[in-house]
Amino acid sequence: MLKRRKEELELYKLFASDAAFKTAWSQSIKETLNRNLDNRPNP
Repeated sequence: MLKRRKEELELYKLFASDAAFKTAWSQSIKETLNRNLDNRPNP
């Protein structure tokens, strides 16, 4: 558990301090969400 917390903290530090990392991370999240929205079944 401690190892995972340290890894999450490192990701947060990168996200908070590195503009390029933040941009790439945000773009990845957007693409993932859009892909999931495109693949959902129609009601």
